[in-house]
Amino acid sequence: MNPPAWRVLLLDDELNLLSVLEEKLKREGFEVKAFSDPEKAIDQIELSEVDVVLTDLSMPGKSGMQVLEHCRERRPDLPVILMTAYGSVEKAVEAMRRGAFDFITKPFDSAALVELLRKAAGVLKAQSREPRASVEGDPWAVVRIFGEGSPMQDLLGRLEKVAALDTPLLLVGEHGTGREGLAREVHRLSGRSAGAFVKLHCGALSDELVEAELFGREESDGAARPGRIELAHGGTLFLEGVMELPLSTQGRLLRFLAEGVFERVGGLKTRKARVRVIAASDSPLQKLGGRFRNDLATALSAFSFRVPPLRDRRMDIRSLSQFFLRQATHRTNRIVQGISDELLRALEQQDWPGNLKQLENMMESMVLLTSGTELSMQEFSGDSPSQPSQLSFKEQVRIHTQQLERSLIEAELERQDGNVSHTAEALGLSRKGLQLKLKELGIRRAVTE
Repeated sequence: MNPPAWRVLLLDDELNLLSVLEEKLKREGFEVKAFSDPEKAIDQIELSEVDVVLTDLSMPGKSGMQVLEHCRERRPDLPVILMTAYGSVEKAVEAMRRGAFDFITKPFDSAALVELLRKAAGVLKAQSREPRASVEGDPWAVVRIFGEGSPMQDLLGRLEKVAALDTPLLLVGEHGTGREGLAREVHRLSGRSAGAFVKLHCGALSDELVEAELFGREESDGAARPGRIELAHGGTLFLEGVMELPLSTQGRLLRFLAEGVFERVGGLKTRKARVRVIAASDSPLQKLGGRFRNDLATALSAFSFRVPPLRDRRMDIRSLSQFFLRQATHRTNRIVQGISDELLRALEQQDWPGNLKQLENMMESMVLLTSGTELSMQEFSGDSPSQPSQLSFKEQVRIHTQQLERSLIEAELERQDGNVSHTAEALGLSRKGLQLKLKELGIRRAVTE
C-alpha cells in the first residue's frame, strides 16, 4: 500500500507559473490546492487539512510574509516554504527567522522543490509524533507531558534557573526522553522566546552537508544560502545528536561559541550572530574520546543536565499514558475513553527502552487496534480469556513495538525514496540509529545514504 499523498497549498499570483507548478506537483504524487488570491488561500488553511504551504513572497494585497504570520499564529506547526526572486533573498532570510521552514529562489529546479516539500512534510509528521506539549495558554501542559514526578520536576526547576542566560547548555539522555521538548521549554522561558527556535539534527546529514547546513554556503555564481546559525540569530539553536558532529566542523563551532563569528562555506565575509546554543547527546561529551574535541565538549557542557529515562521515573507512566491516549484519539478520530487499571499497572512495570516515543507509539497502536472504548489487558493478550497468551506482557510489548517500528520506518523510507539520511531526520533518529534499526528489524530494501 502506498503512503497517503502529502497535501500542499500552493499560492502565487502569477497564473501561468501557478498552473505549471500545480501540474508538476500532482505528477509527483502530491495533493495540490492552488490559489492566486491570498485571502482565499488563508480561508482554505482554516477550513482544511494542509501538510505544507508553498507561497510566493511578493504578491499584491497580502504578501507571503503576512501569510506566514497567519500560519504561525493559527498553525505554528505548519511548514511554510517561500518562493522568491533572486533580489529578495534577504527578505526570505528574515522570513525564516520568523518561522518559515525554508525558501527557494526562482527560477528553481523542479526536483529540488519536490525534495524540499517532502522534507517539510516529513518534518511535520515527525513533529506530530514528537512528545512535546503546546504550552500556549496552558501552564499545565509542560507538567503533563514531562510528568509530575520529582525527577523531571527537579530538572525543569534547574533548567528554569539557567533559561535566561546565553551560556551553552547540554542535555544528556537517551533518545525519546523529550530532549527537544525540554530545549523548547528553555527557549520559551528565556528572553529569546520572541526569536526563532532552530533545530539541526547532526546525525541525519552526511559530513559534507552538515557544515554547510550549520554555517551556510556561498557558490561561485553568487548564489548564497544562510545556515542554521544565521536563521537562529536572536533566538536558540538546538543541536540534536551533537555527539555525531564531524571533527572537521567542531573547530568552526568552537570558534563561533567563543567569538560569535563565522563564515559561510565557500565565503570570505566574516559574519556575526547572537544565538543561545542548546545541544543534546546520548552520553557525556567528555567520554567520547578522540571522536569529540575536549575543548568543545567543555564549552558545550557549561551547564550539563541529565535527562532521566522513563524507567527511572515510573511514577509518571500512568499520567503520560493517559496524555498520549488523548493525543492518539485526537489524531486518529477514534473514541477510546480510558485505560484499565490492570493495563496501567502492567505498563508501569516495563523498562521502555524507547522512552516517551515508545510509550506514545504503543498508545497510538493500541488505539488503532482496539474494538472497544477502553484499552485493557484482555484485549491485547492475543487470545480469548479461556486461552491466555503464552507470552508475557513484556514480550507482547516488545513484539508489538517492533511491528509498529517496522511499519513506520518502511512507510517513511517509501516517502523518502529509500534515502536513509532524509528518513532519519523525518523520524527524529540519528542516521546511525536508523541504520541499526534497519539491521535489527531485518529491513533489507534498497536504501541510499
